[in-house]
Amino acid sequence: MTARAGVAPRAGSALVGPAAVAAAAVGYAALWLAGRPAGQPTGRFLGEVAGAEAIFLLSCSLVLIALVPYGERWFGGFDRVVVWHRGTAIVGLLLVVPHLALVTSSPDPNETGLGHALGDVALLGLLVLILWALAPRLRAARWPGPVRALARTTYEHWLGAHRLTAMLIGAGAEVAAWHAGMPVTLLFKETEKSALTLETTAGLLSCWKGERPSISTVDMGKPRFAWNEIPLAKKFDDTRAINLGTRPIDEPTLQAPSALSMGNPHAIFWVNGVGAYDLGKIGPSLETHPIFPQRANISLAQVVSRARLIVRTWERGAGLTKACGSAACAAAVAAARLGLVERAVTVSLPGGELRIEWRAQDDHVLMTGPVAYEYEGKFDPALFKVRANR
Repeated sequence: MTARAGVAPRAGSALVGPAAVAAAAVGYAALWLAGRPAGQPTGRFLGEVAGAEAIFLLSCSLVLIALVPYGERWFGGFDRVVVWHRGTAIVGLLLVVPHLALVTSSPDPNETGLGHALGDVALLGLLVLILWALAPRLRAARWPGPVRALARTTYEHWLGAHRLTAMLIGAGAEVAAWHAGMPVTLLFKETEKSALTLETTAGLLSCWKGERPSISTVDMGKPRFAWNEIPLAKKFDDTRAINLGTRPIDEPTLQAPSALSMGNPHAIFWVNGVGAYDLGKIGPSLETHPIFPQRANISLAQVVSRARLIVRTWERGAGLTKACGSAACAAAVAAARLGLVERAVTVSLPGGELRIEWRAQDDHVLMTGPVAYEYEGKFDPALFKVRANR
Protein backbone atom coordinates (compact mmCIF):
# COMPACT_ATOMS: atom_id res chain seq x y z
CA MET A 1 0.00 0.00 0.00
CA THR A 2 1.53 3.29 -1.02
CA ALA A 3 0.73 6.95 -0.72
CA ARG A 4 2.18 9.87 -2.60
CA ALA A 5 4.40 12.32 -0.79
CA GLY A 6 2.48 14.68 1.45
CA VAL A 7 -0.59 12.45 1.80
CA ALA A 8 -0.26 10.17 4.82
CA PRO A 9 -3.29 7.94 5.45
CA ARG A 10 -4.64 8.14 8.98
CA ALA A 11 -5.09 4.99 10.99
CA GLY A 12 -8.40 3.43 10.07
CA SER A 13 -9.26 6.08 7.47
CA ALA A 14 -8.22 3.79 4.59
CA LEU A 15 -11.51 1.91 5.01
CA VAL A 16 -13.73 4.96 4.80
CA GLY A 17 -13.62 5.29 1.00
CA PRO A 18 -14.32 1.62 0.18
CA ALA A 19 -17.07 1.48 2.80
CA ALA A 20 -18.69 4.63 1.40
CA VAL A 21 -18.67 3.28 -2.18
CA ALA A 22 -20.08 -0.08 -1.08
CA ALA A 23 -22.76 1.51 1.11
CA ALA A 24 -23.79 3.88 -1.68
CA ALA A 25 -24.09 1.01 -4.17
CA VAL A 26 -26.19 -1.08 -1.79
CA GLY A 27 -28.32 1.90 -0.82
CA TYR A 28 -28.94 2.78 -4.47
CA ALA A 29 -30.13 -0.76 -5.19
CA ALA A 30 -32.34 -0.65 -2.10
CA LEU A 31 -34.02 2.53 -3.34
CA TRP A 32 -34.81 0.79 -6.62
CA LEU A 33 -36.25 -2.20 -4.78
CA ALA A 34 -38.37 0.05 -2.58
CA GLY A 35 -39.73 1.94 -5.57
CA ARG A 36 -40.54 -1.02 -7.81
CA PRO A 37 -43.65 -0.24 -9.90
CA ALA A 38 -46.61 -2.50 -9.21
CA GLY A 39 -47.08 -5.21 -11.80
CA GLN A 40 -43.70 -4.81 -13.48
CA PRO A 41 -42.25 -8.19 -14.58
CA THR A 42 -39.46 -9.39 -12.29
CA GLY A 43 -37.02 -9.94 -15.15
CA ARG A 44 -37.56 -6.46 -16.53
CA PHE A 45 -37.19 -4.87 -13.11
CA LEU A 46 -33.98 -6.73 -12.27
CA GLY A 47 -32.58 -5.73 -15.66
CA GLU A 48 -33.31 -2.08 -14.94
CA VAL A 49 -31.69 -2.36 -11.49
CA ALA A 50 -28.59 -3.94 -13.06
CA GLY A 51 -28.41 -1.12 -15.62
CA ALA A 52 -28.83 1.56 -12.97
CA GLU A 53 -26.10 0.00 -10.82
CA ALA A 54 -23.84 -0.23 -13.87
CA ILE A 55 -24.19 3.48 -14.53
CA PHE A 56 -23.69 4.23 -10.83
CA LEU A 57 -20.48 2.20 -10.56
CA LEU A 58 -19.07 3.52 -13.83
CA SER A 59 -19.78 7.03 -12.59
CA CYS A 60 -18.02 6.22 -9.30
CA SER A 61 -15.05 5.03 -11.33
CA LEU A 62 -14.87 8.36 -13.15
CA VAL A 63 -15.17 10.35 -9.93
CA LEU A 64 -12.43 8.32 -8.24
CA ILE A 65 -9.88 8.82 -10.99
CA ALA A 66 -10.77 12.49 -11.37
CA LEU A 67 -10.32 13.17 -7.65
CA VAL A 68 -7.36 10.93 -6.83
CA PRO A 69 -5.53 13.49 -4.63
CA TYR A 70 -8.62 13.90 -2.46
CA GLY A 71 -9.28 10.18 -2.16
CA GLU A 72 -5.82 8.92 -1.17
CA ARG A 73 -6.38 9.47 2.57
CA TRP A 74 -9.73 7.68 2.54
CA PHE A 75 -8.66 4.70 0.43
CA GLY A 76 -5.15 4.18 1.81
CA GLY A 77 -2.97 5.70 -0.88
CA PHE A 78 -2.78 6.43 -4.59
CA ASP A 79 -2.56 2.77 -5.62
CA ARG A 80 -5.70 1.83 -3.71
CA VAL A 81 -7.71 4.63 -5.29
CA VAL A 82 -6.67 3.37 -8.73
CA VAL A 83 -7.56 -0.20 -7.75
CA TRP A 84 -11.06 0.92 -6.76
CA HIS A 85 -11.28 2.98 -9.94
CA ARG A 86 -10.62 -0.14 -11.98
CA GLY A 87 -12.75 -2.38 -9.81
CA THR A 88 -15.88 -0.25 -9.95
CA ALA A 89 -15.47 0.12 -13.72
CA ILE A 90 -15.11 -3.64 -14.24
CA VAL A 91 -18.11 -4.52 -12.06
CA GLY A 92 -20.14 -1.81 -13.78
CA LEU A 93 -19.30 -3.21 -17.21
CA LEU A 94 -20.14 -6.76 -16.08
CA LEU A 95 -23.56 -5.58 -14.88
CA VAL A 96 -24.31 -4.37 -18.40
CA VAL A 97 -24.58 -8.04 -19.48
CA PRO A 98 -27.55 -9.01 -17.26
CA HIS A 99 -29.09 -5.59 -17.93
CA LEU A 100 -29.12 -6.20 -21.68
CA ALA A 101 -30.25 -9.83 -21.32
CA LEU A 102 -33.13 -9.16 -18.92
CA VAL A 103 -34.40 -5.89 -20.45
CA THR A 104 -34.34 -7.33 -23.97
CA SER A 105 -36.23 -10.44 -22.85
CA SER A 106 -38.99 -8.34 -21.25
CA PRO A 107 -39.56 -5.34 -23.54
CA ASP A 108 -41.68 -2.42 -22.35
CA PRO A 109 -44.32 -1.54 -24.98
CA ASN A 110 -44.19 2.12 -23.89
CA GLU A 111 -40.47 2.64 -24.37
CA THR A 112 -39.00 4.33 -27.44
CA GLY A 113 -36.18 3.19 -29.69
CA LEU A 114 -34.03 6.21 -28.80
CA GLY A 115 -32.86 4.69 -25.53
CA HIS A 116 -31.83 1.50 -27.31
CA ALA A 117 -29.93 3.45 -29.96
CA LEU A 118 -28.03 5.52 -27.39
CA GLY A 119 -27.33 2.41 -25.34
CA ASP A 120 -25.95 0.65 -28.42
CA VAL A 121 -23.64 3.59 -29.14
CA ALA A 122 -22.42 3.72 -25.54
CA LEU A 123 -21.83 -0.04 -25.33
CA LEU A 124 -20.02 -0.17 -28.66
CA GLY A 125 -17.78 2.71 -27.63
CA LEU A 126 -16.91 1.06 -24.31
CA LEU A 127 -16.15 -2.25 -26.05
CA VAL A 128 -13.80 -0.49 -28.49
CA LEU A 129 -11.94 1.12 -25.56
CA ILE A 130 -11.64 -2.25 -23.83
CA LEU A 131 -10.32 -3.88 -27.01
CA TRP A 132 -7.90 -1.01 -27.43
CA ALA A 133 -6.59 -1.52 -23.90
CA LEU A 134 -6.13 -5.28 -24.41
CA ALA A 135 -4.73 -5.22 -27.95
CA PRO A 136 -1.07 -4.53 -27.02
CA ARG A 137 -1.13 -7.49 -24.60
CA LEU A 138 -2.57 -9.95 -27.10
CA ARG A 139 -1.13 -11.57 -30.20
CA ALA A 140 -2.46 -8.74 -32.26
CA ALA A 141 -0.30 -9.62 -35.28
CA ARG A 142 -2.77 -12.36 -36.13
CA TRP A 143 -5.80 -10.14 -35.74
CA PRO A 144 -7.58 -8.08 -38.43
CA GLY A 145 -5.96 -4.84 -39.58
CA PRO A 146 -7.89 -2.43 -37.33
CA VAL A 147 -6.88 -4.40 -34.20
CA ARG A 148 -3.22 -4.44 -35.27
CA ALA A 149 -3.44 -0.68 -35.71
CA LEU A 150 -4.80 -0.29 -32.17
CA ALA A 151 -1.96 -2.42 -30.82
CA ARG A 152 0.61 -0.09 -32.37
CA THR A 153 -0.81 3.06 -30.78
CA THR A 154 0.84 4.56 -27.73
CA TYR A 155 -0.48 4.61 -24.19
CA GLU A 156 -0.93 8.38 -24.47
CA HIS A 157 -3.25 7.90 -27.45
CA TRP A 158 -5.29 5.35 -25.52
CA LEU A 159 -5.40 7.56 -22.45
CA GLY A 160 -6.83 10.43 -24.49
CA ALA A 161 -9.54 8.21 -25.97
CA HIS A 162 -10.17 6.63 -22.57
CA ARG A 163 -11.45 9.98 -21.36
CA LEU A 164 -14.36 9.54 -23.79
CA THR A 165 -15.73 7.02 -21.29
CA ALA A 166 -17.46 9.87 -19.47
CA MET A 167 -19.33 10.86 -22.62
CA LEU A 168 -20.23 7.24 -23.41
CA ILE A 169 -21.59 6.66 -19.91
CA GLY A 170 -23.64 9.83 -20.17
CA ALA A 171 -24.97 9.16 -23.68
CA GLY A 172 -28.56 10.27 -23.69
CA ALA A 173 -28.33 11.48 -20.10
CA GLU A 174 -29.40 15.03 -20.82
CA VAL A 175 -32.85 16.53 -21.18
CA ALA A 176 -34.04 18.35 -24.27
CA ALA A 177 -36.42 20.40 -22.20
CA TRP A 178 -38.90 21.30 -24.92
CA HIS A 179 -39.92 17.63 -25.00
CA ALA A 180 -41.36 18.13 -21.51
CA GLY A 181 -44.40 20.04 -22.74
CA MET A 182 -46.34 17.21 -24.34
CA PRO A 183 -45.68 14.56 -21.65
CA VAL A 184 -46.72 17.09 -19.00
CA THR A 185 -49.97 17.82 -20.79
CA LEU A 186 -50.73 14.12 -21.15
CA LEU A 187 -49.92 13.52 -17.49
CA PHE A 188 -52.17 16.38 -16.44
CA LYS A 189 -54.96 14.74 -18.42
CA GLU A 190 -54.35 11.23 -17.12
CA THR A 191 -53.79 12.11 -13.46
CA GLU A 192 -56.27 15.01 -13.26
CA LYS A 193 -53.66 16.91 -11.26
CA SER A 194 -52.73 20.55 -11.70
CA ALA A 195 -49.09 20.28 -10.57
CA LEU A 196 -46.46 17.63 -11.29
CA THR A 197 -42.75 17.02 -10.85
CA LEU A 198 -40.84 15.24 -13.60
CA GLU A 199 -37.61 13.45 -12.72
CA THR A 200 -35.06 13.77 -15.51
CA THR A 201 -31.33 13.09 -15.72
CA ALA A 202 -30.80 16.86 -15.75
CA GLY A 203 -32.71 17.24 -12.47
CA LEU A 204 -36.29 17.66 -11.26
CA LEU A 205 -38.67 19.75 -13.38
CA SER A 206 -41.70 21.20 -11.61
CA CYS A 207 -44.70 21.80 -13.86
CA TRP A 208 -48.13 23.26 -13.29
CA LYS A 209 -51.21 24.20 -15.26
CA GLY A 210 -51.84 27.77 -16.28
CA GLU A 211 -55.03 29.72 -15.83
CA ARG A 212 -56.10 29.03 -19.41
CA PRO A 213 -56.66 25.59 -21.02
CA SER A 214 -53.62 23.95 -22.65
CA ILE A 215 -51.26 26.46 -21.01
CA SER A 216 -48.56 24.98 -18.79
CA THR A 217 -45.54 26.29 -16.90
CA VAL A 218 -42.31 24.34 -16.45
CA ASP A 219 -39.62 25.26 -13.95
CA MET A 220 -36.48 24.65 -16.00
CA GLY A 221 -34.13 25.07 -13.06
CA LYS A 222 -31.03 27.23 -12.92
CA PRO A 223 -28.94 28.07 -15.98
CA ARG A 224 -25.24 27.26 -15.82
CA PHE A 225 -22.59 29.67 -17.10
CA ALA A 226 -19.21 28.17 -16.13
CA TRP A 227 -17.21 27.08 -19.18
CA ASN A 228 -16.77 23.52 -17.88
CA GLU A 229 -20.46 23.14 -17.02
CA ILE A 230 -21.76 24.10 -20.46
CA PRO A 231 -19.29 22.50 -21.45
CA LEU A 232 -16.74 24.30 -23.64
CA ALA A 233 -13.43 22.88 -24.85
CA LYS A 234 -11.35 25.60 -23.23
CA LYS A 235 -11.62 28.03 -20.35
CA PHE A 236 -13.55 31.29 -20.69
CA ASP A 237 -13.84 33.59 -17.70
CA ASP A 238 -16.88 35.30 -19.25
CA THR A 239 -19.28 33.19 -21.31
CA ARG A 240 -21.56 36.11 -22.18
CA ALA A 241 -19.47 36.34 -25.37
CA ILE A 242 -16.97 33.65 -26.36
CA ASN A 243 -14.41 33.70 -29.14
CA LEU A 244 -14.92 30.82 -31.54
CA GLY A 245 -11.50 31.34 -33.08
CA THR A 246 -12.92 30.70 -36.56
CA ARG A 247 -16.07 32.04 -38.18
CA PRO A 248 -18.54 30.33 -40.53
CA ILE A 249 -17.26 30.66 -44.09
CA ASP A 250 -20.73 31.44 -45.41
CA GLU A 251 -21.58 33.93 -42.66
CA PRO A 252 -18.36 35.58 -41.45
CA THR A 253 -20.35 38.23 -39.55
CA LEU A 254 -21.53 35.69 -36.99
CA GLN A 255 -19.15 35.77 -34.04
CA ALA A 256 -18.85 35.98 -30.25
CA PRO A 257 -21.98 34.02 -29.24
CA SER A 258 -23.28 33.85 -25.70
CA ALA A 259 -22.90 30.36 -24.23
CA LEU A 260 -24.73 28.64 -21.38
CA SER A 261 -26.40 25.41 -20.37
CA MET A 262 -30.06 24.81 -19.67
CA GLY A 263 -29.38 21.12 -19.06
CA ASN A 264 -27.95 21.02 -22.59
CA PRO A 265 -25.38 23.30 -24.26
CA HIS A 266 -26.54 26.44 -26.11
CA ALA A 267 -24.81 29.10 -28.21
CA ILE A 268 -26.78 32.26 -29.02
CA PHE A 269 -25.69 34.58 -31.83
CA TRP A 270 -27.09 38.13 -31.67
CA VAL A 271 -28.32 39.43 -35.04
CA ASN A 272 -30.35 42.32 -36.39
CA GLY A 273 -32.67 40.00 -38.30
CA VAL A 274 -32.99 36.23 -37.90
CA GLY A 275 -34.29 35.89 -41.46
CA ALA A 276 -31.10 37.30 -42.96
CA TYR A 277 -29.17 34.09 -42.32
CA ASP A 278 -29.54 30.57 -43.72
CA LEU A 279 -29.48 28.73 -40.40
CA GLY A 280 -30.11 25.42 -42.14
CA LYS A 281 -26.82 25.87 -44.00
CA ILE A 282 -24.60 27.23 -41.23
CA GLY A 283 -26.18 25.36 -38.32
CA PRO A 284 -24.37 22.02 -38.81
CA SER A 285 -20.87 23.52 -38.84
CA LEU A 286 -21.59 25.65 -35.78
CA GLU A 287 -23.20 22.73 -33.91
CA THR A 288 -20.05 20.65 -34.37
CA HIS A 289 -17.53 23.46 -33.82
CA PRO A 290 -14.51 22.19 -31.82
CA ILE A 291 -15.27 24.62 -29.01
CA PHE A 292 -18.36 22.49 -28.18
CA PRO A 293 -17.11 19.02 -27.12
CA GLN A 294 -20.69 17.73 -26.79
CA ARG A 295 -21.95 19.80 -29.73
CA ALA A 296 -24.43 22.59 -29.10
CA ASN A 297 -27.86 23.97 -29.94
CA ILE A 298 -27.31 26.97 -32.20
CA SER A 299 -29.72 29.92 -32.03
CA LEU A 300 -30.03 33.24 -33.81
CA ALA A 301 -31.64 35.85 -31.56
CA GLN A 302 -33.02 39.26 -32.45
CA VAL A 303 -33.87 41.79 -29.73
CA VAL A 304 -37.13 43.50 -30.67
CA SER A 305 -37.58 45.36 -27.38
CA ARG A 306 -36.72 44.93 -23.73
CA ALA A 307 -39.70 42.64 -23.45
CA ARG A 308 -39.50 40.63 -26.68
CA LEU A 309 -37.08 38.38 -28.59
CA ILE A 310 -37.28 36.53 -31.91
CA VAL A 311 -35.37 33.25 -31.94
CA ARG A 312 -34.58 30.63 -34.58
CA THR A 313 -32.81 27.43 -33.54
CA TRP A 314 -30.74 24.69 -35.10
CA GLU A 315 -31.24 21.90 -32.59
CA ARG A 316 -28.34 19.64 -31.76
CA GLY A 317 -28.79 16.32 -33.52
CA ALA A 318 -32.18 17.27 -34.99
CA GLY A 319 -31.77 20.31 -37.25
CA LEU A 320 -34.09 23.23 -37.76
CA THR A 321 -36.96 23.17 -35.29
CA LYS A 322 -40.16 25.13 -34.91
CA ALA A 323 -40.07 25.12 -31.13
CA CYS A 324 -37.19 24.55 -28.74
CA GLY A 325 -38.10 25.49 -25.19
CA SER A 326 -34.59 25.20 -23.77
CA ALA A 327 -33.29 27.48 -26.56
CA ALA A 328 -35.96 30.05 -25.77
CA CYS A 329 -34.91 29.95 -22.12
CA ALA A 330 -31.23 30.17 -23.03
CA ALA A 331 -31.79 33.18 -25.30
CA ALA A 332 -33.86 35.00 -22.68
CA VAL A 333 -31.29 34.41 -19.94
CA ALA A 334 -28.35 35.34 -22.19
CA ALA A 335 -30.06 38.56 -23.26
CA ALA A 336 -30.79 39.48 -19.64
CA ARG A 337 -27.15 38.84 -18.69
CA LEU A 338 -26.10 41.29 -21.40
CA GLY A 339 -28.63 43.88 -20.19
CA LEU A 340 -30.56 43.73 -23.48
CA VAL A 341 -33.93 42.71 -21.97
CA GLU A 342 -35.73 42.44 -18.65
CA ARG A 343 -35.82 39.16 -16.72
CA ALA A 344 -39.31 38.40 -18.06
CA VAL A 345 -39.73 38.36 -21.84
CA THR A 346 -41.83 36.93 -24.64
CA VAL A 347 -39.86 34.76 -27.06
CA SER A 348 -41.25 34.35 -30.56
CA LEU A 349 -40.45 31.02 -32.24
CA PRO A 350 -41.61 29.67 -35.63
CA GLY A 351 -44.08 27.44 -33.81
CA GLY A 352 -45.51 30.05 -31.46
CA GLU A 353 -44.65 32.18 -28.46
CA LEU A 354 -43.31 31.34 -25.01
CA ARG A 355 -43.21 33.47 -21.90
CA ILE A 356 -39.84 33.14 -20.18
CA GLU A 357 -39.09 34.47 -16.71
CA TRP A 358 -35.66 34.28 -15.11
CA ARG A 359 -36.75 34.54 -11.50
CA ALA A 360 -34.53 36.84 -9.44
CA GLN A 361 -35.08 35.28 -6.02
CA ASP A 362 -33.71 31.83 -6.89
CA ASP A 363 -32.36 32.13 -10.49
CA HIS A 364 -34.82 29.49 -11.74
CA VAL A 365 -36.13 29.87 -15.29
CA LEU A 366 -39.89 29.49 -15.78
CA MET A 367 -41.21 28.61 -19.23
CA THR A 368 -44.91 29.15 -19.93
CA GLY A 369 -46.68 28.39 -23.17
CA PRO A 370 -49.35 26.46 -25.03
CA VAL A 371 -49.31 22.80 -26.02
CA ALA A 372 -51.28 21.49 -28.99
CA TYR A 373 -51.89 17.94 -30.19
CA GLU A 374 -50.68 17.17 -33.69
CA TYR A 375 -51.10 13.40 -33.78
CA GLU A 376 -51.94 10.55 -31.46
CA GLY A 377 -51.36 6.88 -32.14
CA LYS A 378 -49.86 3.64 -30.89
CA PHE A 379 -46.82 1.68 -31.95
CA ASP A 380 -46.91 -2.07 -32.33
CA PRO A 381 -44.42 -3.43 -29.73
CA ALA A 382 -43.09 -5.75 -32.44
CA LEU A 383 -41.56 -2.73 -34.18
CA PHE A 384 -39.19 -2.23 -31.26
CA LYS A 385 -38.18 -5.89 -31.30
CA VAL A 386 -37.27 -5.57 -34.99
CA ARG A 387 -35.18 -2.48 -34.26
CA ALA A 388 -33.42 -4.19 -31.35
CA ASN A 389 -32.51 -7.18 -33.54
CA ARG A 390 -30.92 -5.09 -36.28
